[in-house]
Amino acid sequence: MTISKEVPESMEWNEHLLVWNHASVKVMDVRRVRIGEEEELYSYRLPASAFIYVIEGEARICVEGTFLAVSSSYVLHAGKGMRLDIVAERGARFEYYLILYKAAIPVPGRKDIQEIMVHSNPFQREYGVQNTRKLMLFNTAREMEAAWQSNDSLGRLYVKSLLYRFVYELLKHLQLTKHTLAKTDLAEQAKRYILEHYRHSVTLKSTALALGCSQGHLSKLFKNKVGESPMRFLTRVRVEKASQLLLKTEANLQGIAESVGYPDGYTLSRSFKKHMGISPSKYRSEGLQTAVNEDMPSPEQGYAIQKDEFWSYIDNDYHNQQVEGDHFQMRQKKKTMAATAMLCMTLLLSACSGGSAATGNATTGGNALEGAGSGGSATSAPEAVADTGTRTISTVLGDVEVPANPQRVLVQYLMGDVIALGVQPVGISEAYEGAAFKEEVKESTDLGHWAEWDMEAVMKLDPDLIITAGEEQAKEMSKIAPAIYVPYGEITQEERVRLIGQALNKEKEAEQVLADYDQNVKESVQKLLDAGFVDKTISVFEGGNDSMTVMGKLFGAGRIVYDVLTLKAPKGVQTGIIDKNTYSESVSLEVLPEYAGDYIIRNTYDGMDDLSQNQVWSSLPAIQNHHLIEMEFGLSYYTDIYSAKAQVNFIVNALLDSPQS
Repeated sequence: MTISKEVPESMEWNEHLLVWNHASVKVMDVRRVRIGEEEELYSYRLPASAFIYVIEGEARICVEGTFLAVSSSYVLHAGKGMRLDIVAERGARFEYYLILYKAAIPVPGRKDIQEIMVHSNPFQREYGVQNTRKLMLFNTAREMEAAWQSNDSLGRLYVKSLLYRFVYELLKHLQLTKHTLAKTDLAEQAKRYILEHYRHSVTLKSTALALGCSQGHLSKLFKNKVGESPMRFLTRVRVEKASQLLLKTEANLQGIAESVGYPDGYTLSRSFKKHMGISPSKYRSEGLQTAVNEDMPSPEQGYAIQKDEFWSYIDNDYHNQQVEGDHFQMRQKKKTMAATAMLCMTLLLSACSGGSAATGNATTGGNALEGAGSGGSATSAPEAVADTGTRTISTVLGDVEVPANPQRVLVQYLMGDVIALGVQPVGISEAYEGAAFKEEVKESTDLGHWAEWDMEAVMKLDPDLIITAGEEQAKEMSKIAPAIYVPYGEITQEERVRLIGQALNKEKEAEQVLADYDQNVKESVQKLLDAGFVDKTISVFEGGNDSMTVMGKLFGAGRIVYDVLTLKAPKGVQTGIIDKNTYSESVSLEVLPEYAGDYIIRNTYDGMDDLSQNQVWSSLPAIQNHHLIEMEFGLSYYTDIYSAKAQVNFIVNALLDSPQS
């Protein structure tokens, strides 16, 4: 979906031409700028009025809050002081001419022209058009650049005449085509986008990108119009569609989940119960109908539900999926600082300001038996700090000044790390049923899914430190309080705990927590060795009748079994998942025996498929030998050290208590 913005209807072209005919114009710069794939011109403040003429590629451009998707031959005009952001589309280089100029009306001048300048100054107006007179404008812009490079008085005079030709060709095109603009309703477009794509991967980030706007801007507009955040609306859409399928089809929970955009039945069940007040299975059995909110799309709206190719799902923060845009693969967009510096140096005008992001060397790992990496993700200021005041923490997003001893901490997803360090968070993201720390955070304010925190709700808690699981959340939350971004999918457990310990001024506690965890793991491994589990194979499954997700060693119970406790995986799991360094593999039950070990750990949740009557499942040796261990999904979901220790203890005790064959 793209959004184009044309010349405002309110701009009278007779007035526009009148002003141009009486203006004194000076060209400030002419540049041909190239931006590579996924590069970004970031927060460049235009030092003069500007024409941006696209000659190659596609990009998303933001000019002072207006978002456009532009392509070759698009001409955009913007006024002095407006902020310019450009992000090239994937797979394409983006190239454009930047023509900067200053224009003024001689004083004293005609009264009617002065009035036009007050209410509709064309040199400060933002407008754009997809030009059809490509050759004429291109040749003019090319000549302007060549003449500008000559850097002599005669050349500059020629450039000035060429600017008038450029403006003439552009305005002539606009008059002939009579371009107008119907104001874009981003909130309405976002609703339509969600209704059309709810079966696939939809996040606030992907929606904003599709509409060519920022996440914060879209979220604010959407909430003002609809009364809730885009992601909460998405959840209601999915739950409503699921309720229809529960009553009108015989599909199992897993199939319905995939049909409405969830990765598994557990996630659907959790969302369904939260929003409908009843589990999906009970809803179906009792044939309940729940009144639909007027903003909720109804079946009559014609948005068909069908089982399309399932992409990746991010909305529920299902962390064992390695998906584009997720925190396991956060793309670090390069800033075209050279382009910005070049423009600023040439113009010597109103220097633009832009943020800089520090980068850090993060190692991927997670074996709790490994020592701490030498390239930690954060360091405290070397000088001693009093109980009051501030400290400086180095993060992948740059230095962050935090309170010496934070008292009101908010934390996303990594609640167990904070709890383990002896800090009671004031606010948290949603803690799932079965989470190891569920009881410990019962007094904390639940702010909902970590990617959907409402800024007003966060402000009401008056935090003095916020620990975030997402880069965008850190940038947004830093407007309220110091925010520490923890890229937990890209650093080791030791690095993560030490980073959070430094942020909380709990460095000694962090070292003790890590030492206790390592000792617990060593003792647990020895218990399993003594019990004869060295030659036993273990599988970690999640799913139902239609398909089964087989876990590798990179997340959840699979990480604990294979990476922490170093237990053996069946050959199918080892060669098909672990050796390929993938998180999981979805397989049909017909081939499940190839992945089934001597013991099976199955993640469980309310409403999951009952496999007791499934012939393939019942024939597995592990099931026949009563070597099935059912582990609550909420326990296996979190990666913090508090949860990891609970996961280790649960799995070890369950294995030791299982019947020996």
